Amino acid sequence: MQITDNTALLLIGFQNDYFATDGVLQCALEDRAGVDHCLINSQLLIEGFLNAGRLVVAAPIQFQAGYPELEAPVGILRTIAETGAFQAGRFGSEMIPEHARFGDRVIRVPGRHGLNAFFGTELNPVLAGHDVKEVVICGVVTSLCVDSTARSAHERGYAVTIVEDATAGRTAYEQEFYTRSVFPMYSSVRKSGEILG
Repeated sequence: MQITDNTALLLIGFQNDYFATDGVLQCALEDRAGVDHCLINSQLLIEGFLNAGRLVVAAPIQFQAGYPELEAPVGILRTIAETGAFQAGRFGSEMIPEHARFGDRVIRVPGRHGLNAFFGTELNPVLAGHDVKEVVICGVVTSLCVDSTARSAHERGYAVTIVEDATAGRTAYEQEFYTRSVFPMYSSVRKSGEILG
């Protein structure tokens, strides 16, 4: 694919609670080799997009103490509340240092309290304000926030590309299943090298 003026890179879940060795949800990502590839390739993508003068946006998930944003949470959101993950102002909710080094060249869109990075945030206005027509998505977790955000982008009329080697699932099986059987139903699936050319 070709990175154009209308293409943006969207970063999902690159926060310490998933990636740091003492992150409270690090154990949720069992496929450590996949996580390592995701981290390395995401940095290459950020550098490539920024060097090309293209938009890079991060949509972190964060909650206030006590998780007032969640009403009767289930599944992963319940686990987040029970483990104290992604609390605003704490280490676990911060952007990983490998991405933080890019500073304000990566636009941060706050307000995400669920799986879908569009819901409750200014992500759509930010993308529209930069005349974005296609989003390239990388991050974690493949079956949750990546899938939910990518579907939402598709439903909003964006062309969607999901980066196979810059996303990571809970397990290698999950990653393989989604990239082969789910994502192609509504998006393009590419490797980072194909995107960077």
